[in-house]
Amino acid sequence: MKIPLDNPLDIDEGMLVEDNTETCPICKSKQSVHQPQVGTHCYTTKYDCGTEIVSTYGVDSLPSDEEPIYTFEKRCDQPMDAVEEKKSLSQIEITYDNIDIIFMDIARSISKMSKCVSKQVGSVIVKDGRIVSIGYNGTPKGWINCDNVFDSENFDRTEHHKFSENYEIHSEMNAVLFAGKSCISLEGATLYCTLEPCMNCLKNLSQSGITRIVFSDFYDLSESYDEKTFEMLKQANITIQRLEKINGVQIHI
Repeated sequence: MKIPLDNPLDIDEGMLVEDNTETCPICKSKQSVHQPQVGTHCYTTKYDCGTEIVSTYGVDSLPSDEEPIYTFEKRCDQPMDAVEEKKSLSQIEITYDNIDIIFMDIARSISKMSKCVSKQVGSVIVKDGRIVSIGYNGTPKGWINCDNVFDSENFDRTEHHKFSENYEIHSEMNAVLFAGKSCISLEGATLYCTLEPCMNCLKNLSQSGITRIVFSDFYDLSESYDEKTFEMLKQANITIQRLEKINGVQIHI
């Protein structure tokens, strides 16, 4: 089914419509396209070659009254950055569940408490439908934070990454440590994290009793999970999923 270009309002907000064939305006090849609806007046066309185009209508205008404004989000003739490459190669299952969206939104709010100049990351641990622990990335209590070491407007990411590995605790671990300090069992719990867990965090999360991990964004400076990682997670009965976002908007199905 194809979204009519002159009438996207016929499509309910949040519907995922795909399976069309169109010609990419960049490489001119005919291919399948996917059009996830992201709002009443805006939707994105994603071509298999990598091109992404956003079509936007005026908020106060009907689609029949005007032509849409087209914006290229990504062109297929441009090389992918590390994050986009991770997305394209990822084997991680995508979730669109509304409950996951709610808890991830909370994790994003918590991330704003971080003083990290590079990445502000938040985590929420949920058990039996209730939040039992939260965490955000930063140095241990009483230690200086990276915003006292680096200029937030001008810093070297490689140097900051080294500082972070040596002195900062990731949000996932802060959430797990708080639960342990408070004698809260995490058996069967779900962790929501705004950034993909690194391998060290993944090992510790597995040992903590958490059985499901949901993250939102890829991290360009960490290695991708390999086949052995997925095999280990499967053996430990741990599910890992990514909450899909398109153009910064969570997709509701």
